[in-house]
Amino acid sequence: MFYLLFPTLISVASSQSVKVTLGPLREEQKASTYVGNIASATSISRDVTQIEFTTLRFDFLDPSDRETHLFSINGRSGALFTQTMIDRESICPEMEECVLKFDVTVSSEVTAFLRLVEVSISIMDINDNMPTFDTDEITIDPLPTAIDRDTGENSVQKYKLVSPSEPFSLNVEKTLNNKFRVSLVANSVLDREKQDRYTLLLTATDGGPQPMTGTLTVHVNVTDTNDNSPTFTQQDYSYSVVETAGVGDVVGKLTATDKDIGKNGDIRYTITFPPRDTRGRTLFAIDQFTGEITIKSPLQYDAGKTFDAVVEAKDQGDIPHIAEAAVTLTIVNVGNNAPRLEVKLQKTVFENTVLISEDAKNSTFVGKLTAVDNDPGASGKVDCFSAHPNFKTDNFGEYYAIIMNGSLDREQAEKIDVKLVCTDAGSPPKTASSTFHVIVSDINDNAPVFSQIQYVANVTEENIVGKQILKLTAEDPDAGINRVFTFSLFPKENSVFSIDRDSGILKARTTFDHEVEKRLNVIVLATDEGHPSLVSTATVVVNILDINDNYPEIITRELRVPEGGGSMKYIGKLEGSDKDSGLNSELVFSMPPTSDISGQTFKVNPDGVVLALQELDRETRDKYILHLEVLTVLVEDINDHAPFFHFPTQRNKTVSFLWSMPVNREITRVNATDDDLGENKTISYFISSKYNKADLFGLDKTTGVLYLRRKVKDTDDQNHRLMIGAQDWGVEPRESEALLEIIIDVTNATFSALDGRDPEEKYILIAGGVAGVTLLFSVFILVIIFVIRRGNNSRSSVPPGKEPDWQLVKTGIQEECGKGEVEKVVAWRGSDADIEFKDFDEGEPDGNFSLHSQPDVTKIGIDGTSKKCLGEGSPWNSGKDGGLQGQVVLGLGSDPYRKHDFYTFCK
Repeated sequence: MFYLLFPTLISVASSQSVKVTLGPLREEQKASTYVGNIASATSISRDVTQIEFTTLRFDFLDPSDRETHLFSINGRSGALFTQTMIDRESICPEMEECVLKFDVTVSSEVTAFLRLVEVSISIMDINDNMPTFDTDEITIDPLPTAIDRDTGENSVQKYKLVSPSEPFSLNVEKTLNNKFRVSLVANSVLDREKQDRYTLLLTATDGGPQPMTGTLTVHVNVTDTNDNSPTFTQQDYSYSVVETAGVGDVVGKLTATDKDIGKNGDIRYTITFPPRDTRGRTLFAIDQFTGEITIKSPLQYDAGKTFDAVVEAKDQGDIPHIAEAAVTLTIVNVGNNAPRLEVKLQKTVFENTVLISEDAKNSTFVGKLTAVDNDPGASGKVDCFSAHPNFKTDNFGEYYAIIMNGSLDREQAEKIDVKLVCTDAGSPPKTASSTFHVIVSDINDNAPVFSQIQYVANVTEENIVGKQILKLTAEDPDAGINRVFTFSLFPKENSVFSIDRDSGILKARTTFDHEVEKRLNVIVLATDEGHPSLVSTATVVVNILDINDNYPEIITRELRVPEGGGSMKYIGKLEGSDKDSGLNSELVFSMPPTSDISGQTFKVNPDGVVLALQELDRETRDKYILHLEVLTVLVEDINDHAPFFHFPTQRNKTVSFLWSMPVNREITRVNATDDDLGENKTISYFISSKYNKADLFGLDKTTGVLYLRRKVKDTDDQNHRLMIGAQDWGVEPRESEALLEIIIDVTNATFSALDGRDPEEKYILIAGGVAGVTLLFSVFILVIIFVIRRGNNSRSSVPPGKEPDWQLVKTGIQEECGKGEVEKVVAWRGSDADIEFKDFDEGEPDGNFSLHSQPDVTKIGIDGTSKKCLGEGSPWNSGKDGGLQGQVVLGLGSDPYRKHDFYTFCK
């Protein structure tokens, strides 16, 4: 294991910039090898207290750097380890010195402590590579041998080179099958550049008694081998170029020659800068054929700099030879230039963009800004600042630290563009700028917000269990999971109300009684799913509305009065009560007509005042019993309000959807309300047919959901105007209309052809379906009407002799009678009265019923056409009806709350 040898603190400036060198680190060490400790090497561990040290965080400035991929750092202790096995030859090829450099930030999670550490690690070479040849083997073919058809001694016995044979000789070998292998051997090095051709005479002699000799003339062409290296005209070149030179201009030209021919003498040039000199490679290039050094990019930001490079001249032989020459390139400063900026951001999500949480504390380190200006004197002094108020730059000497200068709020700005500006001190000053982007990540810092702090809902008593009371809405400005919330009740155990956790619909779990509880309060919670979760509350006030479900009572049971006083003497005032509220508790007193002495002696006014009709004499009679009742006045609803649209409205009437929306998908939802009650309040929605000729849209008559009936075609208009109607369910229905404008978004739209069916066939199918549904609906309506008619005609009359006990009872006023005509409402229950109903059809000219009671109420007739009741001789006809003296207009109907023995008479 190879450990840190000598960490060296290069400088600790007051600007909080630190340079440290670790190593040397031997290559080929296994992963997780300890390299050194940033905290101890920089004396940070000694500069802060132990408590503050526990708040420090060690991070790589740019984790995407090639060098940082090789290492890992302990964020708490500052210990540095290898991330993988390091191969020096891969990261520093053919370099005598291999030093890896990267930046580490040290910041506190609590305080404003910040250090930037420039780390250098020297990688030491080990002998882990062996020398190699370019090829593993090489083969030289032998010379051809002579052919002799003789055998034995008469065959070829020897070979000889006839003079001049220099510089060659023969190598003759006899094989096991008495054959010869002849090779031509060069006795000295051949130099093509001195002699490129030799002619030799090869003889072959047999062993016969009279030896015979054959000859072969051998021409030896000396082919070129790559035995010469290119040669530069000089070993060192130096060129100067002004900073204003343009891209493509030639700085200088290097020339090399090679004595070889062909590809062995074909030279290519390359220029190489030191591995750390990335700027030189950006500024200069060389033409591989001509050796001309040219400018690749503008030079003004590097004025005054000198760049050293090596130019190689390499031939194209199979085993190429290379020559090198040193080149010095100097950029001459001829004027004042703007600074050159380089920004390095910490933890970038993509190019030039950093992700910062909105809860990041003030002074959080963001990145590093380097400003370079090579101009001389004041023109080279640079000052930098941030143009965004939430960020600032701190001068660390050779560079600036970009840090936060305030808090961020994602709900106010999700993306921030930060502009950094640097200006030199020249005259006139030159300015350069660079902009990076900040994406503010969300934290759960906002609770859901209800649309109202307090909701008020009205619910009629004796409601249906499960009835929707109202729908609560809320919004959460956070993002992602932090903006997802659910509704609940507080306390959670609630036997009166329930709420849907997702939709916020509040429902009743029980039946309310206005006389027991007139108002209920419930607290609703909206809780998001962030960590930690945030909660907001809203109060719902539920008013329990009264219905006329209680009989009135007379509290006064006895009145005392001195005798005498004459006619119309004030006896007293009756007190009564009704558990109901409002109009349902307003009482009218009366005394039913009677023939006994009490009825002839006293009069009861509607307000409860009792008067004597004649002088009272105790000696004649000291006690009277009056049979009294009270009457509750109830105002019932008529359909006097048309539906009112909340959407669409004149100011808000436009919606849009994408052309590719699926069929039957909701586009929007229209909404209207009606201030009436019951069926007068129930609304059905429809589209005026003349505005939906393309049959593209459908409207749910109950929910008001507008949806797409079919796919959008390329022949459809992009803009549509629909007249939406809303009609209540009253006997004489009222309706309202509102204009809805629809825009079909056809961005990047491509329409596919219709399917195989003929369009006319489609329309026939659609028309048939609509006709079938209409027929079924009509049959359904007719059945309902028939059932209702049979129910009306089945009402039986009260048999003679079974007269009910009639007395003054409570009933309601029908608004249909006309508000100006209503005087009072009565019904009787008496021992000598009977009521008789005769069946009638509202289409017949004269359906009637009769009420037999006192002589002053003789007959009430019903005009079946006008649906009005005509009565004669009413005892409460005060003549206020003008021309209707002696005749009263009455209406008959059952009590809306269906209480037994309740009937409504209206004038």
